[in-house]
Amino acid sequence: MPASGDLVELVHEQTYLGQNVNNVYYFVTQAASTLPVLTTWFETNVVPLIKTLQVDDVVHTNLRARNVFLDSETYEEPLTGTGSQASGSSELPSFMAYALRLDHDNGAVRPGFKRYVGVTELGITDALVLSTFITYMVNLGNMLVNPGTVLLAEYAHAIVGRVCETPNPTPGAIPSCLKYRLPENAGELEWGLILTAEPYAQPTSQNSRKWYT
Repeated sequence: MPASGDLVELVHEQTYLGQNVNNVYYFVTQAASTLPVLTTWFETNVVPLIKTLQVDDVVHTNLRARNVFLDSETYEEPLTGTGSQASGSSELPSFMAYALRLDHDNGAVRPGFKRYVGVTELGITDALVLSTFITYMVNLGNMLVNPGTVLLAEYAHAIVGRVCETPNPTPGAIPSCLKYRLPENAGELEWGLILTAEPYAQPTSQNSRKWYT
Protein backbone atom coordinates (compact mmCIF):
# COMPACT_ATOMS: atom_id res chain seq x y z
CA MET A 1 0.00 0.00 0.00
CA PRO A 2 1.67 3.26 -1.08
CA ALA A 3 2.08 5.69 1.78
CA SER A 4 1.55 9.43 1.55
CA GLY A 5 4.42 10.95 -0.44
CA ASP A 6 5.28 7.81 -2.37
CA LEU A 7 5.82 7.94 -6.13
CA VAL A 8 3.76 5.58 -8.32
CA GLU A 9 4.51 4.81 -11.95
CA LEU A 10 1.58 3.83 -14.17
CA VAL A 11 2.30 2.31 -17.60
CA HIS A 12 -0.55 2.18 -20.09
CA GLU A 13 0.32 -0.59 -22.55
CA GLN A 14 -1.07 -0.63 -26.10
CA THR A 15 -0.24 -2.22 -29.44
CA TYR A 16 -0.42 -0.52 -32.84
CA LEU A 17 0.54 -1.78 -36.29
CA GLY A 18 2.57 -4.64 -34.83
CA GLN A 19 4.40 -2.51 -32.27
CA ASN A 20 4.14 -2.11 -28.51
CA VAL A 21 3.37 1.51 -27.61
CA ASN A 22 3.28 2.68 -24.01
CA ASN A 23 2.35 5.88 -22.22
CA VAL A 24 3.90 6.38 -18.79
CA TYR A 25 2.39 8.53 -16.03
CA TYR A 26 3.57 9.43 -12.52
CA PHE A 27 1.43 10.04 -9.47
CA VAL A 28 2.41 11.22 -5.99
CA THR A 29 0.33 9.64 -3.25
CA GLN A 30 -1.58 12.22 -1.21
CA ALA A 31 -2.94 9.77 1.35
CA ALA A 32 -2.30 6.09 2.03
CA SER A 33 -4.05 4.16 -0.72
CA THR A 34 -3.81 1.10 -2.95
CA LEU A 35 -2.63 0.67 -6.52
CA PRO A 36 -6.03 -0.69 -7.69
CA VAL A 37 -7.63 2.61 -6.67
CA LEU A 38 -5.39 4.34 -9.21
CA THR A 39 -5.73 1.79 -12.01
CA THR A 40 -9.52 1.62 -11.64
CA TRP A 41 -9.82 5.40 -11.83
CA PHE A 42 -7.54 5.49 -14.87
CA GLU A 43 -9.34 2.66 -16.67
CA THR A 44 -12.76 4.17 -15.99
CA ASN A 45 -12.03 7.84 -16.68
CA VAL A 46 -8.87 8.26 -18.78
CA VAL A 47 -8.70 5.26 -21.12
CA PRO A 48 -12.10 5.98 -22.79
CA LEU A 49 -10.96 9.54 -23.56
CA ILE A 50 -7.72 8.29 -25.12
CA LYS A 51 -9.72 5.87 -27.28
CA THR A 52 -11.75 8.74 -28.77
CA LEU A 53 -8.54 10.01 -30.41
CA GLN A 54 -7.30 6.74 -31.80
CA VAL A 55 -8.05 4.55 -34.79
CA ASP A 56 -9.31 1.06 -34.12
CA ASP A 57 -5.93 -0.46 -34.98
CA VAL A 58 -4.81 0.59 -31.48
CA VAL A 59 -5.46 -2.22 -28.98
CA HIS A 60 -5.42 -1.42 -25.27
CA THR A 61 -3.88 -4.33 -23.41
CA ASN A 62 -2.78 -3.58 -19.84
CA LEU A 63 -2.21 -1.14 -16.98
CA ARG A 64 0.94 -1.77 -14.96
CA ALA A 65 1.45 0.14 -11.69
CA ARG A 66 4.36 0.09 -9.26
CA ASN A 67 5.51 1.99 -6.20
CA VAL A 68 8.83 3.46 -7.33
CA PHE A 69 10.01 3.63 -3.71
CA LEU A 70 9.11 0.00 -2.91
CA ASP A 71 9.68 -2.54 -5.67
CA SER A 72 7.52 -5.22 -4.02
CA GLU A 73 4.37 -3.12 -4.50
CA THR A 74 3.08 -3.78 -8.01
CA TYR A 75 -0.29 -4.32 -9.64
CA GLU A 76 -1.55 -5.06 -13.15
CA GLU A 77 -5.01 -4.54 -14.64
CA PRO A 78 -5.74 -6.14 -18.04
CA LEU A 79 -7.52 -3.91 -20.55
CA THR A 80 -9.72 -4.62 -23.55
CA GLY A 81 -10.93 -2.57 -26.48
CA THR A 82 -9.55 -0.48 -29.31
CA GLY A 83 -9.53 3.08 -30.48
CA SER A 84 -12.89 4.54 -31.52
CA GLN A 85 -12.02 5.89 -34.98
CA ALA A 86 -12.48 3.65 -38.02
CA SER A 87 -9.10 3.27 -39.71
CA GLY A 88 -9.71 1.79 -43.15
CA SER A 89 -6.61 2.98 -45.01
CA SER A 90 -6.38 6.32 -43.21
CA GLU A 91 -4.21 5.35 -40.25
CA LEU A 92 -0.82 7.08 -40.00
CA PRO A 93 2.41 5.37 -38.84
CA SER A 94 3.25 5.03 -35.17
CA PHE A 95 5.80 7.85 -35.30
CA MET A 96 2.89 10.27 -35.78
CA ALA A 97 1.04 11.25 -32.61
CA TYR A 98 -1.35 13.71 -31.02
CA ALA A 99 0.42 15.84 -28.41
CA LEU A 100 -0.55 17.36 -25.06
CA ARG A 101 1.78 19.65 -23.12
CA LEU A 102 1.36 19.33 -19.35
CA ASP A 103 2.37 22.41 -17.33
CA HIS A 104 2.85 22.39 -13.59
CA ASP A 105 3.79 24.53 -10.59
CA ASN A 106 7.51 23.78 -10.17
CA GLY A 107 9.95 25.89 -12.19
CA ALA A 108 12.80 23.50 -11.38
CA VAL A 109 11.16 20.68 -13.36
CA ARG A 110 10.64 20.75 -17.13
CA PRO A 111 7.11 20.63 -18.58
CA GLY A 112 5.71 17.24 -19.42
CA PHE A 113 4.28 15.90 -22.67
CA LYS A 114 1.98 13.06 -23.56
CA ARG A 115 1.81 11.75 -27.12
CA TYR A 116 -0.85 9.37 -28.37
CA VAL A 117 -0.52 7.16 -31.44
CA GLY A 118 -3.34 6.06 -33.69
CA VAL A 119 -3.67 9.25 -35.71
CA THR A 120 -6.14 9.14 -38.57
CA GLU A 121 -5.43 11.08 -41.74
CA LEU A 122 -9.11 12.03 -41.76
CA GLY A 123 -8.56 14.04 -38.57
CA ILE A 124 -6.04 16.38 -40.21
CA THR A 125 -6.54 19.13 -42.78
CA ASP A 126 -3.69 21.32 -44.09
CA ALA A 127 -1.37 19.78 -41.49
CA LEU A 128 -3.67 20.89 -38.63
CA VAL A 129 -5.70 18.69 -36.30
CA LEU A 130 -9.43 19.13 -36.88
CA SER A 131 -11.42 20.91 -34.18
CA THR A 132 -13.28 17.70 -33.28
CA PHE A 133 -10.02 16.02 -32.31
CA ILE A 134 -8.80 19.15 -30.51
CA THR A 135 -11.96 18.85 -28.39
CA TYR A 136 -11.12 15.21 -27.68
CA MET A 137 -7.64 16.30 -26.52
CA VAL A 138 -9.10 19.07 -24.35
CA ASN A 139 -11.41 16.55 -22.68
CA LEU A 140 -8.48 14.22 -22.06
CA GLY A 141 -6.31 17.05 -20.75
CA ASN A 142 -9.03 18.11 -18.33
CA MET A 143 -8.92 14.64 -16.80
CA LEU A 144 -5.13 14.64 -16.45
CA VAL A 145 -4.80 17.96 -14.60
CA ASN A 146 -5.26 18.45 -10.84
CA PRO A 147 -8.05 18.26 -9.92
CA GLY A 148 -9.30 16.23 -12.86
CA THR A 149 -12.83 16.25 -14.19
CA VAL A 150 -13.41 13.18 -12.02
CA LEU A 151 -11.57 13.71 -8.72
CA LEU A 152 -8.78 11.33 -7.71
CA ALA A 153 -8.26 12.43 -4.13
CA GLU A 154 -5.64 9.85 -3.15
CA TYR A 155 -3.16 10.67 -5.92
CA ALA A 156 -1.78 13.78 -7.64
CA HIS A 157 -0.76 13.52 -11.29
CA ALA A 158 2.81 14.81 -11.46
CA ILE A 159 5.77 15.62 -13.63
CA VAL A 160 8.83 14.22 -11.90
CA GLY A 161 12.34 15.62 -12.00
CA ARG A 162 15.05 13.07 -12.77
CA VAL A 163 18.17 12.59 -10.63
CA CYS A 164 21.56 12.84 -12.31
CA GLU A 165 23.32 9.49 -11.94
CA THR A 166 26.35 10.14 -14.17
CA PRO A 167 27.52 13.78 -14.29
CA ASN A 168 29.52 14.91 -17.29
CA PRO A 169 33.18 14.71 -16.15
CA THR A 170 34.04 17.85 -18.12
CA PRO A 171 33.18 20.97 -16.10
CA GLY A 172 30.80 23.29 -17.92
CA ALA A 173 30.16 20.80 -20.72
CA ILE A 174 26.76 20.31 -22.33
CA PRO A 175 24.97 18.16 -21.43
CA SER A 176 25.92 18.48 -17.79
CA CYS A 177 24.59 15.00 -17.06
CA LEU A 178 25.13 11.85 -19.12
CA LYS A 179 22.62 9.57 -17.41
CA TYR A 180 19.47 10.23 -15.37
CA ARG A 181 17.30 8.03 -13.19
CA LEU A 182 14.07 8.28 -11.24
CA PRO A 183 14.22 9.35 -7.58
CA GLU A 184 14.55 6.39 -5.24
CA ASN A 185 13.09 7.93 -2.08
CA ALA A 186 11.10 10.92 -0.86
CA GLY A 187 14.27 12.88 -0.14
CA GLU A 188 15.22 12.80 -3.83
CA LEU A 189 11.72 13.48 -5.13
CA GLU A 190 11.17 16.80 -6.87
CA TRP A 191 7.90 17.12 -8.73
CA GLY A 192 5.39 19.51 -10.22
CA LEU A 193 1.62 19.38 -9.74
CA ILE A 194 0.05 19.35 -13.22
CA LEU A 195 -2.32 22.31 -13.53
CA THR A 196 -2.95 22.82 -17.26
CA ALA A 197 -2.95 20.68 -20.41
CA GLU A 198 -2.41 22.31 -23.81
CA PRO A 199 -3.31 20.38 -26.98
CA TYR A 200 -1.03 20.96 -29.96
CA ALA A 201 -2.72 21.94 -33.21
CA GLN A 202 -0.29 19.86 -35.28
CA PRO A 203 0.45 16.17 -34.88
CA THR A 204 4.01 15.50 -33.79
CA SER A 205 6.52 13.13 -35.35
CA GLN A 206 9.90 11.67 -34.46
CA ASN A 207 11.51 14.60 -36.29
CA SER A 208 9.38 17.39 -34.85
CA ARG A 209 9.27 16.31 -31.20
CA LYS A 210 12.65 17.75 -30.31
CA TRP A 211 11.29 21.23 -31.05
CA TYR A 212 8.39 20.93 -28.62
CA THR A 213 10.12 22.00 -25.40
